[in-house]
Amino acid sequence: RSAASAEAILGPYEGTIVCDGYTAYGALAKRRANAREGPAPPRLAHCWAHVRRKFIEAEPNDERATKIRSLIDDLFVVEAEARATGNGDLRARRAELRGERSRGIADEIRRMLLAEKVLPRSAIGRAVLYTDHLWTGLCRFLEDPDIPIDNNGAERALRGIAIGRKNHYGLPPVS
Repeated sequence: RSAASAEAILGPYEGTIVCDGYTAYGALAKRRANAREGPAPPRLAHCWAHVRRKFIEAEPNDERATKIRSLIDDLFVVEAEARATGNGDLRARRAELRGERSRGIADEIRRMLLAEKVLPRSAIGRAVLYTDHLWTGLCRFLEDPDIPIDNNGAERALRGIAIGRKNHYGLPPVS
């Protein structure tokens, strides 16, 4: 779980990585940016579902979290609408709706984040700081309709491996 591990997994890949706030990806991008040779640094596109979870954790203690989470939900509604009305050209529909609606929603989220005075160690403070730290990567989906808003599909694909490992842990090897 380090930049070296991320490097080993990604190899020479130079594209966009949709990820959570796991620091190894940022460290990898920084290491590659400072290197004189080798692959270009990956572009990090951060996952709105992970950010949303941070605000859900804060909701029981702070109504501001509910307002921001609701705006994040609106981003997902726009994505669902793009899928439902894409008429075979999902990429073009995503680009259109993201420009018309998602950008404004993201701007409102940013305005609210900057306006909030929070205690850094509170649940809302952690959610706001996490979101602020990842902001550039969170907005990458607005620039490129091929970038998904979250990495839930990849996480679902890996879930079976994690559950299998958990369920089979401690069983004697098959001989």
